Amino acid sequence: MKVDQFKITKKEKYTRVSARFTFVNPDLNKTVWFTLPTQIPTKSAVFDAFFILAVPLAYALNEDLDFKGIVSTQLYRDIHKIKPFINQRKSEAHLKVVSTQKRKKGPDAAGLFFSMGIDSFHSLLDASARDANDNLTYLIFIKGCELYRSGSSFYTWLISSLNKIAKATHATLLIVETNLRDLTDQIMSWNYYHGAAIAGSGMFFSHVLSTLYISSCDEYLLDDPWGTALRLDPLWSTEGVSIKTAGYPMIKVEKAEAIVKSPHRALALSHIWTCWKQPAHPEDRNCGRCEKCLRGLLCFKAVGYRENIPSFPPLTVSVMEKIDLRGGCLGTWQGIRNRLRRNGNLSPELMKVLEKKIENNKRWGWIEKINLLQ
Repeated sequence: MKVDQFKITKKEKYTRVSARFTFVNPDLNKTVWFTLPTQIPTKSAVFDAFFILAVPLAYALNEDLDFKGIVSTQLYRDIHKIKPFINQRKSEAHLKVVSTQKRKKGPDAAGLFFSMGIDSFHSLLDASARDANDNLTYLIFIKGCELYRSGSSFYTWLISSLNKIAKATHATLLIVETNLRDLTDQIMSWNYYHGAAIAGSGMFFSHVLSTLYISSCDEYLLDDPWGTALRLDPLWSTEGVSIKTAGYPMIKVEKAEAIVKSPHRALALSHIWTCWKQPAHPEDRNCGRCEKCLRGLLCFKAVGYRENIPSFPPLTVSVMEKIDLRGGCLGTWQGIRNRLRRNGNLSPELMKVLEKKIENNKRWGWIEKINLLQ
């Protein structure tokens, strides 16, 4: 595997950066590109970003990587440690770079990867989720990762929402667009790759910040391989940019409770987006018919929030009966169920459906390794 032909092209309204990825299998060969806001990244940032994006693919294919760029000394030293986290413990691929170099620390500013879900809203609105001394200045959204092959109407709504959130929280919105998943989805599961995509995308902004935050999720409390993890996130760091975890060790239902208590509760509940899918109509925001939507909605009900949530459609028995819960962790669902039993914030009809689904799905194969049963 080889990565070369790095390019930075300044356009009127954006900057385009790209690199050529070449593999043993020529059918995989592709130029991977990103469009960034008008700020022009440094050449060193481009090298570090594409190195982060390339290494998991080399490990997954077990192909030696010939990277034609100068890489951060710290990043090159640490990146081999990512293998067990991305389910590539047995890979024997070797990494070759032109040379390594220590990076200068970026400006005293922090960015948060912001997907508009419960985890990232919590990281934004609850200052205790982050280090006290970090100045949260930027929200970073990655189109092509969060929105893969989405329609233009939904994207228009989403950008409008992101701009409202950034304005209300006095942050600067940085939107990245990429074709990355056209390549990576052919090689490895997004479950294992998404951390590299997030960290690599953020590294392009090393000239305007020195800290990048990735929001934790319930999977951080499991020992299974996952693309973002408490011990994995810092391994993407360079001397110039520290990558940190926000929100750990809180679980999603606890984060929902913190959002409900936030002064910006109305902002979050009007714009929160948890859906796996693109809704049929942009105004629906969340489809309300997938496991992730149901989990998000019931997290808020589980913490006692009794009002309608504008970003979710109404939940009915007929809809709930059709939702397959197997996309989520059994412990998370049992924890939500236990809270709802105590607070009675779900109708008896809906509660009966939820109880039946959880009991039927104890055969999922999820072995409980953590206590989520709050």
